[in-house]
Amino acid sequence: MQNSISPEKTHQLDIYSGFPLSIERGSGSMVFDSRGNGYLDFYGGHAVALTGHCHPHVVNALIHQAETLIFYSNSAQNSSRSSCIEALIDFAPEHLNKLFLCTSGSEANDTAIRIAKLYTERPYVISMKNSFHGRSGNALAATAISRYRERAAHSAHMLLSRFGDLDHSAVLFKRYPGEIAAVLVEPIQSSAGVYQADSNYFKELAYLAKEQGAILIFDESQTGFGRCGASFCAELIGVKPDIITASKGIASGLPMGSVFISQELSAINYSGLLGNTFGGSPLSCAAARATLEVILRERLIKNARETGNYLKDTLKQLALSEIKEIRGEGLLIGIELKSKAGPIIKELFKRKVLVGSATDGKTIRLLPPLNVSRTECDMFLEALEDALTSVTDITLEQAA
Repeated sequence: MQNSISPEKTHQLDIYSGFPLSIERGSGSMVFDSRGNGYLDFYGGHAVALTGHCHPHVVNALIHQAETLIFYSNSAQNSSRSSCIEALIDFAPEHLNKLFLCTSGSEANDTAIRIAKLYTERPYVISMKNSFHGRSGNALAATAISRYRERAAHSAHMLLSRFGDLDHSAVLFKRYPGEIAAVLVEPIQSSAGVYQADSNYFKELAYLAKEQGAILIFDESQTGFGRCGASFCAELIGVKPDIITASKGIASGLPMGSVFISQELSAINYSGLLGNTFGGSPLSCAAARATLEVILRERLIKNARETGNYLKDTLKQLALSEIKEIRGEGLLIGIELKSKAGPIIKELFKRKVLVGSATDGKTIRLLPPLNVSRTECDMFLEALEDALTSVTDITLEQAA
């Protein structure tokens, strides 16, 4: 098979620009195209490859489950789902001891918003400018990145606040007294460019929401399950949200989203109001349980923290003139350039390194597997330095 993806381009809706290759195999931090060429994957397929590609423990769990029971609906219990739920609750913050399983981050955020509105019986939700929460229903309505928001119908019941600006959120609470059900926020705005806010902002936001009777929702789709060097980013910040949503790498690539909620929020009857067909499928649950086992057994949270620090520290030591700022926690890292990131991303691709872009147009996002090695980090750093030099030389030649 050649590196051709023409059937996808011909018949599938054109939604991503994507990499110009057909990825057919993966192992650890590497993926391989249809010609056998290897690529260092510092993108992780949208931050999904938490334990690396095709981790043997996850693969074996999937094989065993596929031979036993691939699917049955939530109308009956099964041991795969039960053991997965137990593992997820053990992994989550102690105060979040109830769980809803679904199939994606979008569905998780949509559900979290619905829970908040049902519980508070209020109509409005605050989300943050430049946020990304998904592309369906309430999740899209809460997304505030302009390229997504401007072309989609958005709810009049979604209020936008400035990320990191507590006073602006306080103004919205005053403007809509007793009507705001929830505040939905990413602890790190990953898609926007890995933007962070001070931990005191989140603590004061949590206090404000509680004072006003609103539910605080942390969208940890891209920051959860060890990505930032802690079980969840809320732990790093020192905040206890009422709800945490998570997805991405939770099941090493199988569809799964999760909504962790407090005991208090589970007090009302959600029967008939929440549900889905494929949420918590036996196969996805087997993958999620195995993924958590790998994260814990191989101490990948520690590796994410230490290797992330190594990457950031080395980038700073290189003192590359083209880099404006380095942001992030653990193995969610943003490298903001002084010019557009696109040419550098293309040069990295030529050197067989895959990285992510951001909606700000200037930031390279790194989302490698949590078991990435320092040797692989050095490979990336060498490729980045070479790519930056190459683009700078081309720019100088064009200017001459």
